[in-house]
Amino acid sequence: MAEPVRVGFVGAGRLASRVHYPSLDEVEDAALTAIAELDAERLAAAADRYDVAGRYTDYRRMLEREELDAVYVVLPPHLLHDVVVDCLQAGVHVFVEKPPGVSTYETEAFAWYAQQHGCLTMCGFNRRFVPLLRHCKALVEAAGPIHLAAVRFHKFEAGPQDYGFYRGAVSHLTSDIIHAVDALRWLAGGEVTEAAAHSRALGRPYANAHAALIGFSSGCSGVLLASRRAGARRHTFEFHGGDVSVYCDDTHEARVYRQDCGEPQVIRAADLTDAAHTHHRAGFLAEHQHFIDCIRSGAQPLTNFADAAKTMRLVDQIAADVR
Repeated sequence: MAEPVRVGFVGAGRLASRVHYPSLDEVEDAALTAIAELDAERLAAAADRYDVAGRYTDYRRMLEREELDAVYVVLPPHLLHDVVVDCLQAGVHVFVEKPPGVSTYETEAFAWYAQQHGCLTMCGFNRRFVPLLRHCKALVEAAGPIHLAAVRFHKFEAGPQDYGFYRGAVSHLTSDIIHAVDALRWLAGGEVTEAAAHSRALGRPYANAHAALIGFSSGCSGVLLASRRAGARRHTFEFHGGDVSVYCDDTHEARVYRQDCGEPQVIRAADLTDAAHTHHRAGFLAEHQHFIDCIRSGAQPLTNFADAAKTMRLVDQIAADVR
C-alpha cells in the first residue's frame, strides 16, 4: 500500500475544528502530521484530539522541519497571503477555505505561484461536493444540459457590528455569498458571457442585498438572489434540464419533478450520506477526499486557484453596480 499523503495544517479555529479536522481524520489516504497555530490552547486541543506530534506556533518552522506533501491553510482571508505563498514556494500542495484571498488579484497571484512551483491547489467551495446537490445535478443532466439555474442565499443580520466580514477586510459578498456565486457557476457550466447585477445597501453602510442575471457559454441562464436582511437563513437551489426540475436546500431535502407527472420525488440527504454529521452532509468530507485523491493522481482539483479566480471575477462583476 502506498504511503499516506502527509498533511500539515495551519489554523485550529472554530471552522477548522468543527468540519475540517474531522473530515481529514476520516480520509484514509491522509496522515495529519503537524499543526501550526498561534493560540497555544487551541493548538494543544487539536493536536491532542488527533494525536499529532508536530506542534508549532510558527508555520514557517513547520515547513522547515516537517516533510509534508500538502498544507491546509484555514485562516481569515486577510491573513492568507504570506502563509499561502510561503507554502507554494516550499513546493507543497495547498488547500484554503473560501474566499481565496481578499481580491481577485490576490487569488490570481496564488494561482501564478502554484503554477511556478508545480503545486496542486484547492479552495473550499464545499457546495460543489454536497452529496444531495451532486446527486440532483446528475439526475437533471441525465435528462439534458442545465438551461436555467437559480441560487438564493439569504441570512438574518441583527446589526452592523462590523463593516462587512473581519471588521471590513472583505465584504459579505466576497466572504460568504461567494458560496452561492460559485455554486451557480458549477451548476451552469461554461464561462460567464454576460452579467447584469443590482446591489444595494439596505440599512447598512455597505452593500448587503444582491440580484444578478448571468449568461453562460453553456447556454444556461443563471440567477443569483442574496440578502443579509432576510428573516432567516435560507440557502436554496433551483435548476432545470430536459424535462426535469429540482428544487432543494443545501443539506436536507430535494424535490424532483419530471414531465409534469404530479407529485415530486423527494430525496433526503439522509438517503445519500450520514446526515447526522455536518461534515458529511455539507460536503466537507467529500471535498477533502477529492483533494487527497487529486494529490495521489496528480490532477488539479475542481476548485483550484485558477478556477477560484473565475468565481472571484464574477463576484467583482456583481459588486460593481452598487445603488
